[in-house]
Amino acid sequence: LDRLDTRVRSFDQSRIGAVLTGDPRDLKGGPPVTAMLIQNTNPAAICPDSARIREGFLREDLFVAVHEQFMTDTALLADLVLPATTFLEH
Repeated sequence: LDRLDTRVRSFDQSRIGAVLTGDPRDLKGGPPVTAMLIQNTNPAAICPDSARIREGFLREDLFVAVHEQFMTDTALLADLVLPATTFLEH
């Protein structure tokens, strides 16, 4: 913990809808999130409050890049989809 940079916020993925729609409690006193890289997870399908997540992903001022093997629900909402290799391709 002595290496923890307290200036960097961390967010609870299960509250990503609240984070993306600007809930002050979830933003922890900081500015709105304006860019995200999502890798190997599908919050649009697995996290609670999917309507709020979709609303957040559709914001005009949010850039979302998804690094994924498949076209997931989250990848469909992204601005950029980066292909990930499978185990067999390695």
